[in-house]
Amino acid sequence: MSVAGQPTILDPCFTSGTPGTSFASVTNLADVGNNADLCVWNGTAWTGGWPGANLTKVPPVNSAGCRAIWCGSGTAWTTGGEGFGVKLSAPLVTGVAYSFSVTYVSHGTGSTGSFNPRVYTNTTGALAGAYLIGNMPAVGTNWTTNNLNFTATAAQNGHVWLIFGTWTNFSSGFINSFCSTCNTVVLPIELISFEVSPLETGEVLCEWITATEKNNKQFILQRSKDAIEFKDVSSHLGAGNSHSQIHYSHVDKTPAKGVSYYRLKIVSEENEITYSEIKSANFNGYSPLILFPNPTNGILNLPQHQNEGNNTQANSIIEILNYAGNVVDRIPYSETIDVSSLQSGYYTLKIKTEGEQIYNYKFVRE
Repeated sequence: MSVAGQPTILDPCFTSGTPGTSFASVTNLADVGNNADLCVWNGTAWTGGWPGANLTKVPPVNSAGCRAIWCGSGTAWTTGGEGFGVKLSAPLVTGVAYSFSVTYVSHGTGSTGSFNPRVYTNTTGALAGAYLIGNMPAVGTNWTTNNLNFTATAAQNGHVWLIFGTWTNFSSGFINSFCSTCNTVVLPIELISFEVSPLETGEVLCEWITATEKNNKQFILQRSKDAIEFKDVSSHLGAGNSHSQIHYSHVDKTPAKGVSYYRLKIVSEENEITYSEIKSANFNGYSPLILFPNPTNGILNLPQHQNEGNNTQANSIIEILNYAGNVVDRIPYSETIDVSSLQSGYYTLKIKTEGEQIYNYKFVRE
């Protein structure tokens, strides 16, 4: 999508290309490097890509017909050489500012790395002679929409192609279509959040909150060791029809060592099935926090939590949730927290790191 008065992407939904490995370039869609895969979601799996069984990331919309282009290996992270181009409705003009929204995600199979596609413009759907804009921000295994913003230089004047790829030495991932109908979640529920987090007990807390539910019969929480084959963990009755916020939770007492992957299987009254995004909980190198004093009547102390790569406590956020699952406070990480303003009761302290890890701890405000 572009801002008003600027060129549009002529094939925002990737419908002009024929799905498959190294798909053939067409007028408005180009396989740059002859390695990218054009995939179509059939409602339960990707088809057309190489090989479909290994491409497990559910699209932003769990709706048959949504398309995405995969740049990389199906089972591991590669070091570049794959990409594709989309043609614009009008050429770029020197000095004009442009903005296009791009929805993309790390694949998540074989690595927990991030995906930061490199972007070029060109007069043709090819890499030769292309002008490098730079890289999109790196994202992890959650679908993310970021804006591609740039002001055309003299070297870009007349360019009519945007080119996205993994050149060189950048990890693999999916780029979803730029089509708005494939970037809005269509579920029998309006899901506010779905989070999983390791507990100091060696268990995993799984929580999700719905804003609305329509003909929603059941949630089935599923777990996987490889994000491909999932097994049922627990079943929870849906609310049927609801316009009130509802909080659900389950404690998985037997998570896998290392990384466990979770998703929600959502079953409607008509037995139609959709799935949530896949979330992960990692116990590798995990050392628990001890909150003290607990219960507390004012001050809560947190020892320094484990750093994750370049993520230190300064990059983390603390949320405090009440018993109903509502966020009552949100602050930067600190080893000492004043909770004297909270009402007496049971609370969850949630630490969210920059590396997308989430840790939950219970405490009581006297």
